[in-house]
Amino acid sequence: MSDSIWINIGDGVRLKGYGATTRGPKTTLKIEVEITDTFELAHLLRELGEKSKPKAKPRIAGLLPPPGAFNS
Repeated sequence: MSDSIWINIGDGVRLKGYGATTRGPKTTLKIEVEITDTFELAHLLRELGEKSKPKAKPRIAGLLPPPGAFNS
């Protein structure tokens, strides 16, 4: 399942520009947004922060030791 981030363009939020750069098999998309509404800014920053947190690696209960088990 993929994550999504929604940017509501409207009052207080304006799309200033966008572009893409491709290097090999990867493409980087850059989006520039101008925000004058502090609530919209807070919402977008919160969403981006949640998406940028590293995902925990799934552990199969009982098969892998908990993190730090061998640190003494």
